[in-house]
Amino acid sequence: MNPSPAPSVRTLLLVLVLLAAALGAAQDRISVFEDEVIILATAGSMTAAETIDAYRAADTGLEHPPLFDLLLRGWMVLTGSARGTLRLPSILFYVAGLGLLAVASGRRLGTRWPLLAVGALWPCTPFFAVPVHWAAFAFFVTGGMLEGYTAWLSRTAAASAADPPAGAAHATRGAGAAWVRLTLFSLALVYTSYFGWAILGLVGLHAVLTRGRGALRPLLISGGVLAAAYVPIVPEFLKELGGGTRLGRSLFVMAADAGYHGFVLGVSEAIAPWTWPAAFGGLAMLALLVAAVRTRAVSAELIAFLLLFAAGVGAGILNGKRLVVFAPFWLMLLAGLVHHGRPRAAVIGAVVLLFATGWFGLASGNFWG
Repeated sequence: MNPSPAPSVRTLLLVLVLLAAALGAAQDRISVFEDEVIILATAGSMTAAETIDAYRAADTGLEHPPLFDLLLRGWMVLTGSARGTLRLPSILFYVAGLGLLAVASGRRLGTRWPLLAVGALWPCTPFFAVPVHWAAFAFFVTGGMLEGYTAWLSRTAAASAADPPAGAAHATRGAGAAWVRLTLFSLALVYTSYFGWAILGLVGLHAVLTRGRGALRPLLISGGVLAAAYVPIVPEFLKELGGGTRLGRSLFVMAADAGYHGFVLGVSEAIAPWTWPAAFGGLAMLALLVAAVRTRAVSAELIAFLLLFAAGVGAGILNGKRLVVFAPFWLMLLAGLVHHGRPRAAVIGAVVLLFATGWFGLASGNFWG
């Protein structure tokens, strides 16, 4: 389904600019985290070549490939590391990612408003959008990848349905351009997060299931490009697989891990699951899960989110910051529920209760995990 004219591009940009301004104004109210200090100190003291050498020399795999660190180094050199500018890249990356994700969701729903609303009001936004960390950049490149993929799906569907040859040719060219965007953002994704390969594997599977043999050629071409470009850091990727995962944990531990981080994804880390406000957030999460299972229109979003989340739990890689790799799929699921869920008032009420719980924790500051 093609996105409706509302909100227009101008309105979309206005909302994103306002969100960026709000996050920028609030950045001093958000504490500087310990890992921010480490990231900034490293980026400020090491050249790009030294950063790459340190990454390759590590005895065990590092948390993520160094693309964001290299970009941050360039930004700090450009701005002279002025204090008010250090968090600006994260804010801009996150807001741009939200805009791209809204476009992608708009192709699914016919409107971009639900995604814009849930993305702007989500209690986790300050944690992912403001601190100096690779999380915001990962959100941006995942949003760009999904925008390219949904554009390709839309264009290939239009090419199949087009009657005049000229119309089919135009749609085919558009599909090619969309796939180029998809490939470029995919490359940035796997150079930002090792888990990006799991995300791309799921996207590739969906492409084959929905487009059949028509997806094989572009998948093979892009797969070859990504594999060749990834060769320089394959040893580091293998180190991370060996030392950065926790496979073979008990079912009880994995269930507890999934429950905690699933709850955090809904309300943020501002509410610990063992405090009394958590009951409201838990009730809202349960209601939304039931609504998602009952709403066939969001089946693709639900399955994608659950498969990726289960992979993260199974690999034992979850923590507060790494939840950002699931965020685009979580927000697309929520947007789909807001748009398609019935009774709609009850679904929206559950989302409001979930978000209000998180913002209450942020405002009070008394219920941290």
